[in-house]
Amino acid sequence: FSLGASLFAASARYDDLGNFTRLPGYATVDLRVGWALNPDWSLQLAGSNLLDRQYETAAFYNQPGRTWMLGLRYSPR
Repeated sequence: FSLGASLFAASARYDDLGNFTRLPGYATVDLRVGWALNPDWSLQLAGSNLLDRQYETAAFYNQPGRTWMLGLRYSPR
């Protein structure tokens, strides 16, 4: 098994040179888990923005809410 987590936090900031468009701070939490089925195959599950925060990295550019990804990886020796 493998397990991982990420926490990303950003403080309030401005989106323009004149400091007129203020973007609020935010934090996101991501989790990852993997399971080796055998030496060549693994199953992976990842969840992003698990707190389902609404935030913008640029003015009027909303980011995705909570997302999940399931993957099957083949990596021959």
